[in-house]
Amino acid sequence: MKLKYLAAAAAFLCLCGSGAAAAAEHPMFDEVLERYRHNLTWRQMKEQVLSTDKLFIVEKDGHYGVIDSTGVFILPAEYEKIRRLDAKYLWLKKDGRAGISDCRGNIIVPLQYKRVRLLPEGFWLVRDKDWGILDADGTVLLPCLYEKIRLEQDKFFVSQEGREGVLAADGGVIWPCEYDSVAADGSGGYIIGAADGFRYYTADRKLRSTQVFAAAGKFSEGLAAVKLADKFGYMDSQGNMRLQPAFDRAETFAEGWALVRKDDDRYFIDAAGNDVCQAPAGRYIRGFQEGLAVFKSDGAFHFTDTLGQEQFAFKAAAFKKLDNDMYQITRTRHNVSLGGLLQSAVTMVAGIPTIPGVGKSFYDTVLKRGYIDAQGQLLIPTTNDFNSEIIDDKVVSLIDDKPAWYALDGSYLLPPEYEDVSELDLDGGDTAVVAAGGRSGFYTLGKGMTRDGYYAAANFVNGLAPVKVTQSRWTYVDRKFRQAMRSYWQEATPFYGRRAVVRDSKGRYCIIDRSGEVRAFLPNGIEEAGALQPDTAIVKAGGKWGLINSQGRYLVSPEYDSLRCL
Repeated sequence: MKLKYLAAAAAFLCLCGSGAAAAAEHPMFDEVLERYRHNLTWRQMKEQVLSTDKLFIVEKDGHYGVIDSTGVFILPAEYEKIRRLDAKYLWLKKDGRAGISDCRGNIIVPLQYKRVRLLPEGFWLVRDKDWGILDADGTVLLPCLYEKIRLEQDKFFVSQEGREGVLAADGGVIWPCEYDSVAADGSGGYIIGAADGFRYYTADRKLRSTQVFAAAGKFSEGLAAVKLADKFGYMDSQGNMRLQPAFDRAETFAEGWALVRKDDDRYFIDAAGNDVCQAPAGRYIRGFQEGLAVFKSDGAFHFTDTLGQEQFAFKAAAFKKLDNDMYQITRTRHNVSLGGLLQSAVTMVAGIPTIPGVGKSFYDTVLKRGYIDAQGQLLIPTTNDFNSEIIDDKVVSLIDDKPAWYALDGSYLLPPEYEDVSELDLDGGDTAVVAAGGRSGFYTLGKGMTRDGYYAAANFVNGLAPVKVTQSRWTYVDRKFRQAMRSYWQEATPFYGRRAVVRDSKGRYCIIDRSGEVRAFLPNGIEEAGALQPDTAIVKAGGKWGLINSQGRYLVSPEYDSLRCL
């Protein structure tokens, strides 16, 4: 991987060592996708790139470890795999077993599990033969004895040998694993299923009702749909039958109404049991939210108001309402063949591919995400090759194999007219480098091309951007595209800090300041060098990888088979 390629690529990722993937069809755009895959905002990405507190994964003799920027080992090079789980944790694999450390190298979850996953509540879900739970510090709360574990209402609903129970967050037994089924009742209590039917219990395990039900639903708005004999009615949380069993089918209440079926008639009722609205045809998806209920028919979701009138509809395999009132929709595909491997491709609501170099066929087959506004109008179509999740009120897309940026109103911030598009600049986050036809330029999102005609370019950082002005010469320009220094270089990298790595006309790697003055030469024998980010750079010499500082001195001598930012 040559420095001239890095200068044309986006700023997000550090220079990788040997073993890095080959250049992709959209090498700059792949780095944008990598940020979206990690759900990083532009500001978070900027903070990571400009941070001086970096960690590096090193490889030696097929094993991996972690060092800091001074070369001190955080984790010894003895692991089969290492990856960053999030800002706090590292996922490790050794001898076929997985575990977790923090970013200081302290082992949190011992490397003795087949699988480890961090739950949103801060617990660790781990698997050996079966599943167990560790607390945030790695202390065992539930040993790996359970076929299923579900965390709900700060309690663990577990299954063991086909029987179900409930355990407290500290591992204490609330309901032993002795029941056909155990579920939260939506009102702080439990629904216990046994051979003769279902019973409701309060949080302190007292019966809500002496009745045993043939079917039992969760409480919603104070009422739960229950079945006695062959009819459904509604019970309140005190165990009183508020609506006597008279329905062939009954759904949960939402915004004061519930869908019921009686004979061949489907309609909504209020909490008093009054018939308030006929239900449309189609499969019932959910009750009223913000005045709209959802049914599905003919491959479309139909949104119906409280008068039974359809407000809008759209075709999709699945949808979810977003916090900004938009809808994210997905389409279902069947199969994708990639490299001879046949995979099942189902509807995907989150995630983007991490395989470098994949092209249109992969995106086209698997990832079919789109966006609709609150009135049901299509903004970003699922027919695009690929649409990302929303980050910073933007969506990145591939359209006919060309990258694009969307605003949330469906307009282009950057149209699909270029072969490659970079990450946004680290100054204001509104400029991208675009490439097409062997030339590069700068495009301001929502405004248009600012300057083009370069042979290659990297984006602005700290007010300067490297640009290739001839087939063999690089220099730097300021935000007004004025040449910032008189010097020219064979290769150039961005100024993430006060200094940058370049290669002079004699082929020597050196470090320059913002005026273009050479401040240091890198040691002899360096074959490749990355950018200072902001004061540490990855270099290659003698086929091995190491680190230098902003004075051009080795922090870590080249001794590793690969070295990359973590």
